[in-house]
Amino acid sequence: MKILLKKILFFLFFLLKRKKRKPVSVNRIAVITAGYLGDTFWALQCLPLLRNSFPNAEIHVIGRSFCSALCKDEKVLIVNSIPSDRRRDHWSFRRLWSDAENVRKNRTPDLVFDLTCNRYSALFAWKLNAYTIGADIAGEAAALYHFSAPVKNRKWKHLACQPLLTVSRFLGLPEPQSMPFFTLPAPFYNKEEIRTKLDLTDMEGLILLVPGAGWKAKMWHPEKFNAVAKICIDHGKTV
Repeated sequence: MKILLKKILFFLFFLLKRKKRKPVSVNRIAVITAGYLGDTFWALQCLPLLRNSFPNAEIHVIGRSFCSALCKDEKVLIVNSIPSDRRRDHWSFRRLWSDAENVRKNRTPDLVFDLTCNRYSALFAWKLNAYTIGADIAGEAAALYHFSAPVKNRKWKHLACQPLLTVSRFLGLPEPQSMPFFTLPAPFYNKEEIRTKLDLTDMEGLILLVPGAGWKAKMWHPEKFNAVAKICIDHGKTV
């Protein structure tokens, strides 16, 4: 019953979709990157393209708390009400609606790039009352976008490429032949802080392996970590 009510709700939002033309002048851009760390990192690779295409526009990144560490130049709005993964995140319609209303009133974006690409982020983008761009990966909310980048027949099949393809297609740019790295994250700690925190005497030739993932299917087996460690040690590194 709960699932049926959600489907009816999203269908009603589709019927109420606001018809908007692409703005002639763009003063503010909102970029929704409410995924986990890896998804957010790939989404942020699109920022240089947006800066080049809209040099006079303010860019506001909407995402989780770690966005502040990943973003160097943009203004960051921390919003934790947009679920990234329905299997792990709890969500409140009231909180999502309230957060979107606050962003709409205080930022009034002209363009919204939804790079999280699920029905919750699409609804959040819809609520901002701007021209919205997204890619409906799960086939749930394409009707809520004003420009929906096609998901099928992608050159690269990995979802990490989707944000860059979405932005490129909207801007009318040719799709890159390989996945570039535009933006590198700012480090949390410098070398001295790492050495102090981990009580290390020698930082030269040091490699840290940090096992862990969000769910079992993404976990690496211990023997694979051991194999990587052995290769590093054979090359004179300390693991």
